[in-house]
Amino acid sequence: MPELPAFSYSMRELRRLCQAATRAVGEITLADRRVTVHRVLADGPGEGLAGGVHTHSFYEGILVLRGSAEYTTEAPQWLSAGHVLLLPPFTPHAWRVPDGECLRLVLEFTIDPPVRVQPPAHWPCWPEVLWDIAVLLDDLVRQPRQGFLLVTPRLSAVLARLLTLGVWPAGVPDSAAEPMQFMEVVETFLADNLAQPITVADVAGHVGMSERSLLRHFRQTAGSTIIERLFELRMDHAATLLVDTDLSVAEVAARCGIPDPSYFCSRFRRHFRLAPLQYRRQASRPPA
Repeated sequence: MPELPAFSYSMRELRRLCQAATRAVGEITLADRRVTVHRVLADGPGEGLAGGVHTHSFYEGILVLRGSAEYTTEAPQWLSAGHVLLLPPFTPHAWRVPDGECLRLVLEFTIDPPVRVQPPAHWPCWPEVLWDIAVLLDDLVRQPRQGFLLVTPRLSAVLARLLTLGVWPAGVPDSAAEPMQFMEVVETFLADNLAQPITVADVAGHVGMSERSLLRHFRQTAGSTIIERLFELRMDHAATLLVDTDLSVAEVAARCGIPDPSYFCSRFRRHFRLAPLQYRRQASRPPA
């Protein structure tokens, strides 16, 4: 094996290249799975703790490009250049970099249908993958147009290697199967986006599941559909805005993701058995 690539780019340049790769990557199909890469990023923390324990709603492929760090979750392991990790959605993890630095390349992506990931006792070291990344970045620097076109096939090769750590086929990822955690993630996403035109596909992309798996799992856990739950959250938010603010009905409707005031009034009346302004007057009426 030749000497490992140095990855001597400045962090500013490396992040620019990662942004270009994010824009360039297209949809990837691997073993009848659709892989959607949402972001390619570079992370180069200095001394100290590289973030506390956290989780993501997507799959995360991590390649250590340079330096070393301790992966501190569950079975701690020192990782250095060439080590790779594949973390499924909702996997708690953390890093510690006590000395120097650790330069990492991170791929954030979803898989449809999902795969289960069986973490090994020790994450593998595949130095050859570093050359795939080095060539990808070098292409973007030396011949941007051609490099832009080659991002998808080069990342496909990297992802294909990473996904050998997965278990095929799979349904809902094991770590997403905890009912309370799953519901918390979904409901937080719905509540944070009430003013947006949310679709089931949006929720599925956020939690890293196929739409079919998401709908089945949500109904089994909550006893209702996602759209029904979204409607309940929107109506509850509307009721709060009507009581606690002086917003017009149209403004309340817009903040609840229902831009048509007439349709909003119709749905509100059906839910509360009162028109919005009647609800406001009744809620503000002093007790007898």
